[in-house]
Amino acid sequence: MPAGSYDNFAVIEMDDAVIAQVCLQQGLQFTFVRNVSDTAQNASLPAEVQGDWGSAVYDVFGFYTSYNGALTARAIIAALSV
Repeated sequence: MPAGSYDNFAVIEMDDAVIAQVCLQQGLQFTFVRNVSDTAQNASLPAEVQGDWGSAVYDVFGFYTSYNGALTARAIIAALSV
């Protein structure tokens, strides 16, 4: 997705995409379990407003997505350990 085309999204994830690209290049299997933490930002807004939006999203969803992400990760590890 080209930079600057995030207007229709509330959250994005870019860190895992970089890791996935390297894993693909190296022929490694991978999986990710993420929680909602990275909000899509409108660069035309003042930096303070962007930061407030990011904090608001994490304050509302962060606990639940972190908790559920941890449970999911544990379930995946347990399934792979069988």
